[in-house]
Amino acid sequence: MAKREVFNVNEEQLKEIMAHGTDAEGTPKHPSAEEEEMASGNITVSRPKSNDKSRKSEPVLSGKIREYRELFLSRKNSVHRKQTYICYETYRRLARILPLLSEGMTVPAFLDNVLDQHLAQYEEELNEMVRQGTLNSH
Repeated sequence: MAKREVFNVNEEQLKEIMAHGTDAEGTPKHPSAEEEEMASGNITVSRPKSNDKSRKSEPVLSGKIREYRELFLSRKNSVHRKQTYICYETYRRLARILPLLSEGMTVPAFLDNVLDQHLAQYEEELNEMVRQGTLNSH
């Protein structure tokens, strides 16, 4: 039976990080000059106009996020699995963010999705490289 690693999440620290008040280690961030000016009331913030470029990109970004979720954050039912190894730092980064992106998403399930997408995207190139490698080995 595989040992399952459990991560405890400090919800208050996570909220603070998400609100940009601290970095990942909990150290308070130093506000930028712009943030300090905004806090002091010296900057007037206006609503973007309807033809503003950022408004146009919002639907595009939400479509990209939806596509990303469909491609990478959905779990497949798989009976046969094979163990593999990745860099510890990469594992830690993924293990930290995946539960925030999709409930129940695991590092192995995410990596399976990423690799499936990579193989599909580069199928022609990979097949050609295999063909060339086969020709060169004879």
